Amino acid sequence: MPTEHPRKIFDALDAILDRECTALKDGNLEAIPSLLKEKEALFDRLQSLDHAARGELDALQSKVAHNQALVDGALHGIRTVADRLGNLRRVHSSLETYDSAGRRTSVPNNSQRHVEKRA
Repeated sequence: MPTEHPRKIFDALDAILDRECTALKDGNLEAIPSLLKEKEALFDRLQSLDHAARGELDALQSKVAHNQALVDGALHGIRTVADRLGNLRRVHSSLETYDSAGRRTSVPNNSQRHVEKRA
């Protein structure tokens, strides 16, 4: 079985990294799983290359590092939003106040929210 030309694999990986970067910058997180599968397939193909040809991967390292920083930023943003939504839910369900000794006390909000329809 003839060995695959390394340039073809590197070009394909370069294109996927560009698409991944664009998807991350655009907030298109739905595209990431399919791109990950494509990258994994290319990495499998890279395993078949000889060691000398793998040296060209250094040129793609900066793109990989940049995309990883974008992924980390996206995850941080998602966690921040999730924390904020959790805090808002907690605010709606209880009132936190301090007693005369300075201890925090939570007073549950048991009021039922409902809409009354009138004719």
